[in-house]
Amino acid sequence: MTLDAQLLPQQRRGGGSGGTATVPPVFLVVLCHGLQSDSRQMAPLSSAWRSRFPGASFMRPDAPHVLRGRFWRAQGRKWFSPEQPRDQRLAAAAEAARGLNVRVDAELKRLGLPPGAVVYCGFSQGAMVALLAGAMRDVAPLGIVSIAGALLAPEGGFVPRSRPPVLLIHGTDDLVVPVSRSEEAAVRLRAAGMRVHLEILPLLGHVIVSDAAPYAADFIAGVTA
Repeated sequence: MTLDAQLLPQQRRGGGSGGTATVPPVFLVVLCHGLQSDSRQMAPLSSAWRSRFPGASFMRPDAPHVLRGRFWRAQGRKWFSPEQPRDQRLAAAAEAARGLNVRVDAELKRLGLPPGAVVYCGFSQGAMVALLAGAMRDVAPLGIVSIAGALLAPEGGFVPRSRPPVLLIHGTDDLVVPVSRSEEAAVRLRAAGMRVHLEILPLLGHVIVSDAAPYAADFIAGVTA
């Protein structure tokens, strides 16, 4: 469940966390890592995209909880516990999304940007939280990218507060989060009136690699043009 940094070459540092802005930022890209990782997992994406999006500031938040227990590395983090019963897991994911939005709002305020000037992009569990966070905002974000994620919402009609465009990316050989989870999400999001593009990548497992990154970058370019 790692991001292949060698497939995403490092670019010059621009605005956002860990860099010095060369131009004033006009939008924020929030990159949410997966389970059993931390913000460093998404660093290759922000580094690779800085030159393409000089007007972007990048935020790579750490999930709020440290993984503890028999099967987890001490240094790993989680947005919510995957071991909870389904109803508790859905509630915890929604709570994580609300907490993420509090942090995003603070960063937007710090940058002097309006509430809608944000793109969410997440991987695996981070994608699940990013998808909820973007859909529950009162002002629609510019867009949401979910890589190897799912829609964690109660059964029945999903009612988002806002309806930004969504890109779902998933590999056919994902044995951790099956591709059917993104296919299901696409159906439910479209039923809720959201514009959704589903990109299924053959032979890819549960990783972020160069195959997925260009689709995400092109989507971000389109929604921020």
